Amino acid sequence: MKLFTKLQRLLRSLTPAGRRKNAEPQIHPAHVAYLNDLRESFLAQSIPGTLIMLYLVAAVMIAGVVRAKFAKVEEVTQG
Repeated sequence: MKLFTKLQRLLRSLTPAGRRKNAEPQIHPAHVAYLNDLRESFLAQSIPGTLIMLYLVAAVMIAGVVRAKFAKVEEVTQG
């Protein structure tokens, strides 16, 4: 029973990433340079209209749901 309790405490103290809550994340120095390059390439390759297109698609979907909410059905068929 003690082993089960200790295991339960250990599992509660872990974060979803598998490390303790207060532990500092460990990043290898070679990875830091890669992360900086990755961030720069992401900013350089971003398309200017993507955010506008995302909002447009969301607005069309919301408009469709609102229209469906208030639409009257004239005929119901079965079968």
